Amino acid sequence: MSSIPIGILVSSDRAAAGIYEDKGGPGIEAYLADVLTTPWHGIKRIVPDDQAVLETLFVAEGLGETRPALLGVLLKSPVPEYRGAAVHLARLQADRLPDIASILSAMAADVHPRVRMEVIDAVAHLRPALPNVEAA
Repeated sequence: MSSIPIGILVSSDRAAAGIYEDKGGPGIEAYLADVLTTPWHGIKRIVPDDQAVLETLFVAEGLGETRPALLGVLLKSPVPEYRGAAVHLARLQADRLPDIASILSAMAADVHPRVRMEVIDAVAHLRPALPNVEAA
């Protein structure tokens, strides 16, 4: 019987950067080894926690500020939900971003459907004010 792959995702800036050893992932593996009777194997991944970047961007948006560098960080996040949130923020800041069409064009090619749906939503909302955004 072949084993079932189970994803083990740890979100930690410091563990992803190698500052300290991840202990959460091995803890999850130990727990799964105790409770599962079916053969399985873990597929482990440690990703940076982009939550702080997202929260900073939402606060900045609330103050009417734009932070293109932080938005760029979030657009490149390994986590698709953060990339989708970045596209949503780009839509909200479209009038303050000089390259909104190129951002949406690049993100339309994202592999994750959540991100692509955010692009469709952004284009639908921006089309009346920025008709050229649909061409990108």
